Amino acid sequence: MRTAILLAVLLTVSFAYIPFLDKVAVVDMKGEIGKDISASDVVASLDRIERDPTYVAVVLDINSGGGSAVEAHEIVRELDRMSKPKVARIGDMGASGAYWIASACDYIVADELSVVGSIGAASMFYSPGDLARRLFNVQEIAYPGGKLFGSPFFNETFLPYARSLVKSAGSYFIEDILSRRPGVENYTTGLPYLARDAPGLVDEYGGMETAIGEARKLAGARFARVERIETSRGIRSILKEIGLYSLFNGIKM
Repeated sequence: MRTAILLAVLLTVSFAYIPFLDKVAVVDMKGEIGKDISASDVVASLDRIERDPTYVAVVLDINSGGGSAVEAHEIVRELDRMSKPKVARIGDMGASGAYWIASACDYIVADELSVVGSIGAASMFYSPGDLARRLFNVQEIAYPGGKLFGSPFFNETFLPYARSLVKSAGSYFIEDILSRRPGVENYTTGLPYLARDAPGLVDEYGGMETAIGEARKLAGARFARVERIETSRGIRSILKEIGLYSLFNGIKM
């Protein structure tokens, strides 16, 4: 009888302390997406957080002006898959693709002076023209002719098609943002804004403590401790730095 009572007491005490095992994960996202921020590493961290029952919520600590459209989209997809509460905390900047990632969270916290928005897509094409062709004696041969798109000796006849690519990507970005935050249509100009001038782009002004407090509230775990997770740079981002680039440098968000 005494053993049964002792066991019951121990179980009661154990269960009483379970809430103190709860953690809010803070994931660092600083720098250029696709270079300093590797989508594969961020996704792996978010997947681990989702599967580990001791993590009750995640805060993305964002300080980024955007970067690779595809890598930003990969992170957005993973956030959409997650069931745990997600809060974005924007530091100096959460713009373009970084704002897209923030919009996939349940709540966005930013300082009044944080730069947000810049919703749209852009790319850059170099056109050395005839001088470079003569200097290097270049003979470009391709079939079909569209294979020359993105050549280092960019032909300006491709400009209309290049514009259509960027417009398509930008439209996709804007439509996805509006599906998440219908009230931000006035801010889909491609321009960056100070958060104080674009209140529709954020949910609350504040810093990291505000974001962590909201994460705890959404998770219903007010005693959850904070664990910071630094995502390492992936092999793809390193290879990009040492590899050769086409002068069509991809679509950026």
